[in-house]
Amino acid sequence: MKITRYTYEECKGWYYQLHNEIFDYDPIHIPSIVYVGFEDKNYIGFMSGYLHNAVTFYVQKTGIPERHRNHKLSKILLNELWEHLRQEGFTALLALVQNVNTPALIMALKTGWLIYGYRVTREGEQYVEILKEL
Repeated sequence: MKITRYTYEECKGWYYQLHNEIFDYDPIHIPSIVYVGFEDKNYIGFMSGYLHNAVTFYVQKTGIPERHRNHKLSKILLNELWEHLRQEGFTALLALVQNVNTPALIMALKTGWLIYGYRVTREGEQYVEILKEL
C-alpha cells in the first residue's frame, strides 16, 4: 500500500469529495495535512489532521469508504498510516470520538488507543479523548 501526504493547499480541490463520501453528516474541519492510502492506484481511505505539537499528530478524521470497511485493506491502511506517521517522527496520535460512537471507541481500544480524557464543548457535545503511542 502507498501512503501519500498532501498539504491542504495541494488537495483542497478534491478533499471535500473524499470527506463527504464518508462524513456527509459531519461538518468539514479544514486540515493542515491529509494522508491518502492507495492500493494499486485505487483509493482505500484517508486520515486528516494537523500537528498538535512537535511529536503528536492530531487526527481530525479517518475515513474508509463503505466498500472497504470490514475488509483486510482497512486494517492494512490503518497500520500503514500509523507506520508512515511514525517514520515522519511522530511518537503519538491524539483524537476525539463522540461519546455515543461506541463502534469507533471499541475499534480504537482494540487497535491500541488509550482513553486519555473527556471533553465537553460549549454546545454540550461530549467527546472521549484517545491517544495512540506510535
